Amino acid sequence: QDGLTASTGFAVLRPKTEIEREFLYFSATSEEAIQRLGHLADGAAYPAVKPDVVLATEIIIPSIEVMRDFSLTTRHIVDLISNYKKEIAVLNDLKKILLPRLISKKINIDDIESFIDKAVA
Repeated sequence: QDGLTASTGFAVLRPKTEIEREFLYFSATSEEAIQRLGHLADGAAYPAVKPDVVLATEIIIPSIEVMRDFSLTTRHIVDLISNYKKEIAVLNDLKKILLPRLISKKINIDDIESFIDKAVA
């Protein structure tokens, strides 16, 4: 996604074609991949994985037909994951705004619905 830079030292993984999107996502976010790269992270203050370590990762690439079928089967799931992450971010922002106001009684339960409607609009 655009706008998600967390550091100035990073490598971006992008599929070369549309049908590789889901394969790349699930390959890069699998528990095995996360654990492997976590063990290879380097640096004391800010552990990071160097791009050449990522590039040296071996992976089995399926045929175009299998990749296309996988993409068609999982595309909806990846889109849902992305949408749910966005919704979670909005809900967390609302919680940060509303909870202190509720505790300090600057807003009451009856006002929350209209407040949320304005915040989401």
